[in-house]
Amino acid sequence: MITYFDTSAFIKLIINEIGTDEVESYWDEGGDVASCQLIVVESTAALVRARQSDRISIATYNSSISLLDNLYARLMIVNIDENLLADACDVTKTEKLRAYDAVHLASALKIGADIFASADADLCRAANRQGLNIFNPGMN
Repeated sequence: MITYFDTSAFIKLIINEIGTDEVESYWDEGGDVASCQLIVVESTAALVRARQSDRISIATYNSSISLLDNLYARLMIVNIDENLLADACDVTKTEKLRAYDAVHLASALKIGADIFASADADLCRAANRQGLNIFNPGMN
């Protein structure tokens, strides 16, 4: 079984917030976990924003960056190439998604993910319409 994580779900493994316990359970179930290359940039940006807004301390930020590296190493990474970008454009037209959301959804579809994990309700609905099972932490 492959669970595809978008950044809104994945970041809950790093920053404790609503849905963290659920995401940790999914992560630890032992199935394959996947995402695309965007996840490391989006997650780093989320950590930088959390630090800038004083949601996390400098020490927590530093340990979170290390944790991000460790979690990223466990992911099956979908490479972003011209074909994936074309698929993301198609998904955008069909589902009216934001750019990075479309790349995540196209990536999950490309690898035949069984479950799409996201804390974004609109993206979850789009993924469901595309035939994916949904895990929305905090909503399931």
